[in-house]
This record gives sequence, C-alpha cells and structure tokens, in this order.
Amino acid sequence: MKRYLTFLILFSLSLSGCTSAGQAAGLPSDPTAAMQTSVAQQVATLSVEQTAVAQQVQTMSAALPTATAVPVVESTSTPLPTATSTPEIIPTPVPGPLADPENELTDKGWGQAPILPTVSERARQIYQTGLKMGNDPRHFSVAGDCQSVPEVFLGIFDGDRYRLSDDDTALQETIDNFKGQFIRDGVAVRQGFGITSVLDPTWSDPQLCQPDETPLACEFRVNKPSILFINMGTNWKNGNAEGYAKYLRKVIDYSIEHGVLPILSSKIDNVEGDHSINIVTAGVAHEYDLPYWNLWLAADPLPHHGLDSNRGDIYFSVDAQYLREISGLRAINAVWRGVMTGAGNE
Repeated sequence: MKRYLTFLILFSLSLSGCTSAGQAAGLPSDPTAAMQTSVAQQVATLSVEQTAVAQQVQTMSAALPTATAVPVVESTSTPLPTATSTPEIIPTPVPGPLADPENELTDKGWGQAPILPTVSERARQIYQTGLKMGNDPRHFSVAGDCQSVPEVFLGIFDGDRYRLSDDDTALQETIDNFKGQFIRDGVAVRQGFGITSVLDPTWSDPQLCQPDETPLACEFRVNKPSILFINMGTNWKNGNAEGYAKYLRKVIDYSIEHGVLPILSSKIDNVEGDHSINIVTAGVAHEYDLPYWNLWLAADPLPHHGLDSNRGDIYFSVDAQYLREISGLRAINAVWRGVMTGAGNE
C-alpha cells in the first residue's frame, strides 16, 4: 500500500509540476491526510478527463472521411489560373526595322533631333524581354573606341569627384542603380575599335572570351547588360556610309535577339566630310524605333563644336568631355526611366 501510495504521489507531482511551487506555501497542518485526499481527487479528475478525451477522439474520428471516401478526380480540362489578375503580356521583339516606327527621326533631320532619347513601345519590349532572359537591370554596356573607355566616358560617376547641379540631382538615383558599371572595362570597348571590330572574334579578350566568340557576344555573356551604348563611327574607314549602316544593323539585330536595348549616339566629329555617318545612324534609329542620343547637337554651341583644335579633328575638348559625361548620364537616365514607366517618356 505504501509503494502504491508513493507511486501515486510521484505521478501526481509529475502532472502538476508547473504549479507545485505556488502551492507549497499553503500546505495544511496534516500533510499526509491532505495529500491522500488530493491524490484521490486528482486521480478521479484524470479519469473524468481521460473519458472526455476518449469521447472527443471518437467524435473527431467519426467526422473524418475515410480513405475510400475521398474521390479521385482526373483532370479533363485546362487548370484554373492561380493568379487573381492577368499579367501583362510583352510581345517578343523581332530583329529588323519596323514598317511604321513611332519616332519622328528622319535622316534629313538628324541634327535637329532632341538631345536626349525618347523611348518607344518597341524599346520597352526589348528591355522587358531581356529581363525575362536574365539580363540585369543594373547593368549596361558600351560598344566604342578609345573615346568610350571608362576614363573618359561615364567612369567619373563611380567615384566621388562629380558634382550634380540642382537640375540634375534626380540623376543620383540612376547613378545608384548602375553603380559599378560606369568604371567597368567592357569587352566591346578598345582603342581603334570600329563597328566591325565588335563582330570579329579576332578582337576578343582571350582571358574572358570563348574561342570564336565576338567581343559583343562575350560582353553580353559576361555582363548580362540590359542597355547598350553604341558610340561608333569615328574609326569607320572601310567604305561608305551605307556599309557602316549595314554593320550597325548587325550589331542592333544581335542586341535585340539577346534582349539588350541599344542607345544609338551621334558623334561630334565630321571626319567623313558630309556627316553621312550621323545621317545613317539617325536613320537606322528611326527604322528600328530605338533611342537616339544626339550628342552632336549638345556640343554644337561649344567652341570648335567641342573638338580640341590642338589635337586634330576627332578628339574632345575639355568642355566637350565634361558635357559628354553629364549628357551621357542624362541619356541613360531617360532610357532607364522610360522603359520602366512606358513608352514615350523622356
């Protein structure tokens, strides 16, 4: 009997352990009798609770369907969509010129075109398609010659030496978005590069590029850009302007295939003598409905049209160099904001 009582006492204490400390201060004068009474009451209480639990388990079991009661339905129709709204469908752009472009660029009016690019619906589609393909919205690339390397084109914005005017303070958001890209040495930029160079595997960086990979293809694979500056034309010495346009279209078509949105820029020099490179560049931008950055017009008010008269007819003056930096930042800002908010934004 003592062993049975001891067992019940220990069992009772183990069940009420979280409150035993609070009960110790109110022990009765006859602890043995009180404990026997308490044990009996707790055992009775446990019996009642066990009976109630058993009844609840039976009730819950009766409410649950049996395995054979669950019907197996084979799908014979299109599954219902899980989203509550229909996502926007972005058509995949097809390389090549458009029959009816939105922009008002013409080869005759290239010099009067706005300095900053505008963004068409096609440009937005190219950009959005590229994001679906894995292009990085925080990356851009440049195809150009020695005047497009980071030291003289946009690289300043990855440091602390620039100062934005009150009118340009909103550009800081663009600088933050593309941080690290301004100072980056791209594969498609090198001294002496022309429009054909970026399409020729001979000029690829063997440390970064795969065998038979062109500089442009290597740059797209390595950097995954969403936007591409095409700053070309000064080194075109292989033929007429129509030949330049032919290779420019090849670069653009390849970019569109990879979802990279090109920004075509005019040049401030006129080494060809008749501005024919700028004319065809604006014409191709019109045909393809692509952003066109008219740097030529921006530099027009500067002395010698922004050219360094002491170094020849192709190099930028100090004033033109600064102008090109801030104008290029404004250009990519206009395009970046335009592709995010819709067509027709400047």
